[in-house]
Amino acid sequence: WTGFTQAAAATLDLTITNSTVTTTSAVLVTAATVGGGNDADMTVEGVRVLAGSIEIRLKNNGPAALNTNLLTTFWICS
Repeated sequence: WTGFTQAAAATLDLTITNSTVTTTSAVLVTAATVGGGNDADMTVEGVRVLAGSIEIRLKNNGPAALNTNLLTTFWICS
């Protein structure tokens, strides 16, 4: 993901559409900042699994705004 500038303590909601996701799927999610020299600390605050999509809530727990690319990885386990 690019173009996000979440301030310190701000949240970011992302939706990923994937037809293999069901309401009973187990999904693992990670988030990381890639490149840039800021002090943002994006962490996964919650994951909601729906039929055909995943809603992810991230929070910047760092002291600085996000000013770099965000890498989100997810695994659908079942």
